[in-house]
This record gives sequence, C-alpha cells and structure tokens, in this order.
Amino acid sequence: MAALENGLSPQAPGLNGTVLNEPSAAASWPDTGVPGTIVHLLGRASDNMVGFFGPVTAALAESGMQQTVILLDDPKQRRLLTKLDGSVRLLLTPSAAGPWRSAVALLRLLRDEVQRVPGAAVHLHGVIPCLLGGYAARFLGLRAPLYFTPYGRGLWRPLNYAAAVLLWALRPPKGAAARRTITSRPTEVDSLLQLTGQPVDLVEGSVDDIFFDSPRHEARRPLVVTATRSDDPRGAAMYTQLAVLLSDESLGLSFNWVGRADAESAAQLSAAGVGLFDADDDVARVAHLRSAWLYVAIGHTSRFPACLVEAMAMGLPCVAWATPQHREILRDRETGLLCSSESEMLECIAILVDSAAYRSQIGQAAREEARRRFHRSSFSASLLAAYGAVLDNPAPPA
Repeated sequence: MAALENGLSPQAPGLNGTVLNEPSAAASWPDTGVPGTIVHLLGRASDNMVGFFGPVTAALAESGMQQTVILLDDPKQRRLLTKLDGSVRLLLTPSAAGPWRSAVALLRLLRDEVQRVPGAAVHLHGVIPCLLGGYAARFLGLRAPLYFTPYGRGLWRPLNYAAAVLLWALRPPKGAAARRTITSRPTEVDSLLQLTGQPVDLVEGSVDDIFFDSPRHEARRPLVVTATRSDDPRGAAMYTQLAVLLSDESLGLSFNWVGRADAESAAQLSAAGVGLFDADDDVARVAHLRSAWLYVAIGHTSRFPACLVEAMAMGLPCVAWATPQHREILRDRETGLLCSSESEMLECIAILVDSAAYRSQIGQAAREEARRRFHRSSFSASLLAAYGAVLDNPAPPA
C-alpha cells in the first residue's frame, strides 16, 4: 500500500503519460469540472473491450459530455483506438514497464486528471482498472463518483476467485462518493450486485446502423457464414469440422469465415474448402454477410457475441451453440436456433437451407429483436440513464 502511494510521487521516473489526441478548441474542456465530465480508465485495449467501449464514447460525446481515456499504450492494439469517438482526450502510458509500474502509472494519471478537472466522474473498464479505482477510492483519497465495468470475465469463477475477493474487499467505505456497476450481460446483474454491493445497471451492446440499413440478397447457392473479431483457434477447428461434415456435393453448400485467423487455423479452414475473408471493420463484414443464407455462431466464448448480434441486425437466421452467452441473445426457435450437439446443429442448418420461408421468419424476428435491444438509440438511452443516476446527484452520501 505504501509502495503504491510512494510510486505516485511526482518524481517517479518513466511514468509520464503522453497525450495522443487533444480535443479541438471547439471541444475544449472548461477550467472547472461540471457533472458530465468523464474520465475513463482502461488497462490494455482489446477487441472485446473496445467493442463495448467505443459506442460508450460515441454516445457520451453525442450527449455533450467531455471525456478523457487513460490506458496503457500497446502499439499492436493502436488500431483499436480509431474506434473511439474522435472528441475524446487520449492519455497513454507505456505498457512495457512491467505490471507494477504500469499500475502505478495508471493510478498517477488518474489522480492527476481528476485533480485537473474537479467534479469529474470516473469509469473503470476491466478487472484491473476496477481494482485500481477501488483501491484509490479507499486508500488514496479519490473522491470522484465511480462506475465499474469488469467486462464479463466471470469474476466469481474459481480461476478468478482472488479478483472476486479483492473486488469485494474494496467495497466503498461509509461516506464514499456514489458508485455503480455497468454490465452488458443480463445474467451477470445478480452476481455483480452480490459481489460489489452497489447498484448494477444493464447496458447491452450496440450495433452500428450499417448492419440494420444494409439490404441482403441471398447467393444463388446456399452460403453459410460465421464471423469473428479476434483469433479463435477452437472456433476455427469446429467450423472446419462442420464444413467437412456438410461437404457432400449434392448439398451444394458453401462456407465462409469472416475475420481473423492464425496461420494454423487458416490452413485448416482452407483445406476444408472454407472461404477466408479477413474483414476487420463493419463495412467489410457487412459486404460478406449480405449474401449469406444463414449465420452460424460456433465455439464457446466468455465475450459478448458481437458478430452474432450484427448478423441478427442484418436479418440473417442464426444457428448457435447453446452457450450461456448465446442463450442471453437468442430465444430458441423464435429469434434463432440453439443447438446442444453436433447432430442438432446439422439438423438446424438443414432445416433453414430447405425452407426459404422459415429463413425469412427467423431472420425477421432476429432483426426486430436486435433493433429493440441493440440499436444505438436503445444503447444510448440505457447508458445515459446509468450515468445520470450518479451525475444528477454527484455529492457523496451523508
């Protein structure tokens, strides 16, 4: 504890942050903070985190809120920063100094930024930033209102038991500034409420308008598509097996993999006759989804299934493994088809391929569900309601 406090001294070497993007004069910050000023603290950016966090910055910018984003600078992930709203102030610190020095650097930048803009609220994104923010509030005198978003990494599971205990230990002391937890997963609300002991708001992910607005035209022969935003060797292996099982020429099925794949996965997919398309942005994914007959969500993931939701927004009928994440998104036989075995998945694909009317029915229901839950307007309304619960009453409770 003392080491962290000493590390925050102004003389600490090599921990100075770099401002990567200053807002223009038209978007300059006021000399004194006002409710609606947000300081975001991240650790290292990832596709999963930025997939949720990017729309957060856009929604807050549209509402007129001022924002600073503090994070570790990872050159390999700098491409992700382009997905943040252009008005945010980016404050980076080197990530190569080791975990301890990185933590000290993030805490120092957080302290300095909150001091620079009195009245700002702080949003903590990811497990480590949540721990750092809770620590700073309890031991380092951070009095700003806090929002926690641990990004659904199953903190209550055995492998993350230590993180769960630490988060529980860092519950707010009496008289602390207001704080809330924001999650994008419905099934995490109760668990996070028990873990943190503070109000939990559900703000489900957002899908760009391009997926709702793009028309679809099915290819002449049945085309099955899956997509990913990151390397997924297990998913690639399962999709390869699926393509092999359905490779009979009499079926006439084609398979495409849209997104990144490591060298070994790419070789497996190619050998199975799967088309590979490294589409790293929304426009490219739309281009490869619009001619599909159906979408398959393959594999198991602890992340928000963003690509599945994008396919739903386009009106694609979706077949998915019955994982907890997919069950949160799809209602079986209503907005999609959920499968618990390989044979069930093969049967579901066959049913959809054989019936254009059923494809249309499931696809239309999926699009309506996506519009209701994941449209930008719904996302913004839920997010601003969660923020407003604190920003409308920023003073610490008596």
